[in-house]
Amino acid sequence: KHLLAVRVSKFHQSSFRGIPFIKLGEYDAQSRLLIIIAAFMHILAGICLALGFYFLSVYVQSFRESSFLFFALLCLCVFSWIILEYVRFYYAYPYPWHYPRLDAIALMAFCTNLLIPLYFWIYFRLPYSKWIFATIFLIQLLIGLTQGDYDLQAYNWNINAGLFSLDAIIFAHLKKKSNPNLALLSIIPLGLCLAFFYPLFYDQVYFLSLSFFIAMQVILMNQFLRNLRREYESSLQRVHMLRAELLKKNLKPHFL
Repeated sequence: KHLLAVRVSKFHQSSFRGIPFIKLGEYDAQSRLLIIIAAFMHILAGICLALGFYFLSVYVQSFRESSFLFFALLCLCVFSWIILEYVRFYYAYPYPWHYPRLDAIALMAFCTNLLIPLYFWIYFRLPYSKWIFATIFLIQLLIGLTQGDYDLQAYNWNINAGLFSLDAIIFAHLKKKSNPNLALLSIIPLGLCLAFFYPLFYDQVYFLSLSFFIAMQVILMNQFLRNLRREYESSLQRVHMLRAELLKKNLKPHFL
């Protein structure tokens, strides 16, 4: 048996929350587990990348609907966030890159938590979306300036995004909008993650909850896209009927 003594110092940064736990084990087993986790998270990142480009192409080529654009940007931000978070498991980058990487992760967390409630506000076509955007932006900027810990910043941003998303869903329910219950179901895992999994296993559970949220939004987006296409086809049909009626009226005097 061996006795191991570990001392963690925060002398140069006393405000930093520090390491929440230390896990001991065999090097090969621990490394293999980290690679498996990173591989699974990269699968989720790849799905988000594909969805982001798909809905961005839908926005550019077919329907200039703002909800498609915001959802595409949300998927691309989640993709970038996951890649930056888990690149350390398989790439030994130089130490001077560490804090720029953390700053990039914080930027992706900021953008993601800004886009989630704003997406709901745009999707349900609720009023005062510009004021809501400005309010969320200022609150998250205040959190970023007052919280020095990266993890605590992201945690508070997640809480802020969850509260504004819940406000949007409640407002949509009061306005008799379609599918507010499905939207509420999509944010329940995020709320459970915030309540029960911080700080231990928070990253993995949060990204899984975020993937569930994106999957539910894909269902909403497909229904919305199907309705738009149905409206577009019915409008084309009405245009053809009007053209046929006008053509009959124009041709009728020639046969008299």
